[in-house]
Amino acid sequence: MKQIISQDADVLRSLESATKDLGFDLEEEVIKLGLPPSLLNDPDLFVPSQLFNCLLERIAKSLNCYDLGIQMAKHLSAPHLGLPTRVMSLCQNVKQALDKATHYSAFYRDTGPWQYQVSDETVKVFKVQDCEDQQKYLQRSLFGTAQMYSLIIKLCDSQWKPASVSFSHKNPSGKFAQTYHDFFDCPVLFDQAFEGISFDAEHLNDAIVSADNELLFNIEQHIESLNKEILCGGDILSNARQIINQRLNFANCTLEEVAQFLSLSPNDFSKRLEQRAISFISLLEEQVCEKANFYLTQLNAPTELILSTLMPGNEPRLNELLMDKIAASSQW
Repeated sequence: MKQIISQDADVLRSLESATKDLGFDLEEEVIKLGLPPSLLNDPDLFVPSQLFNCLLERIAKSLNCYDLGIQMAKHLSAPHLGLPTRVMSLCQNVKQALDKATHYSAFYRDTGPWQYQVSDETVKVFKVQDCEDQQKYLQRSLFGTAQMYSLIIKLCDSQWKPASVSFSHKNPSGKFAQTYHDFFDCPVLFDQAFEGISFDAEHLNDAIVSADNELLFNIEQHIESLNKEILCGGDILSNARQIINQRLNFANCTLEEVAQFLSLSPNDFSKRLEQRAISFISLLEEQVCEKANFYLTQLNAPTELILSTLMPGNEPRLNELLMDKIAASSQW
């Protein structure tokens, strides 16, 4: 009987396979980062964290593996971008799949949620993310783009052919650039304004081989129940906190991003926060502190790594927040 593993376990296994191919010890790299090697036995805790992103960047930079995200994608049993992946696989055609995925973008497991637009008969499926996050977590971002590319190919049963794949980072050159071109099998563009995939709009009508209306309905019912928990249950503060906490698993989180998930304009979101006597910065710092405490107590990560990961350039501020939290806890 085929063993069923979680998405996070498959992602970690893809990293293990890639590092084995590249000829170095993954456990040793985890230890060098200051993390306990036991995290490799707990993928569901470790993989959806920025500490996992930090590990990917350390490996890429210290061992000159600038195509690590693609090497990992080669070993995945299936694309794992969260609930939108499952929804897309059950739709009737590519357009419906992209529309549905956009509707449920809060559930993407990537450095940024994906959206699409059609212009001059060309479809652009692009990642909405902060440029600093893209540079900071380049390998996780690359890994996500490789998964989206693989997902659309899988859905269309190889009928789909992209016009190009775009990246905002510089050309890695040499053998690394060749890895990009071999994997994507289409023109690869660097130093672009967006991170994503372009293809002819005629492919929007391509049928999806795994379409299943009944199962799609059931999955959407499940997602709507999750939506009620995340976005509808409670007031705007609790909803915003849950969104920020989820997004902090993969990258930073902006006011604009949270407002979009709450179906509000950034200005309206700010005003509603003001009515509750709190700023977005305060709300974000609160959740960053919660995430830092989780990494400290549950993942046993070193304080210095946590500070530089969650609040780069302003580590003293996060350290102050953590100290205040510890002091407040000790009073109870």
